[in-house]
Amino acid sequence: ANIALTHLPKDQRENQVNIVINSLGLSHVSESKVKSLSGGEVKRLSIASELLLGRGLIGLDEPTTGLSALESIKTCELLRDLANKN
Repeated sequence: ANIALTHLPKDQRENQVNIVINSLGLSHVSESKVKSLSGGEVKRLSIASELLLGRGLIGLDEPTTGLSALESIKTCELLRDLANKN
């Protein structure tokens, strides 16, 4: 995230990262290593990375593959909410 947001001062970068982490429900794992995350958390982390790059368009290839039914629903709802906000 720091690489994508180098044009911002450090406090603004941290704020932007925190906004994305919170909106994707990842605040409880923000200090965790990727290998300890669930499949759904890894998918949301991937989405967070794309959002922080700020391209305006996110291409996701099978974003619910390998997720439980509940995580698939949550991921689809998250993507729908993000699309509606933007």
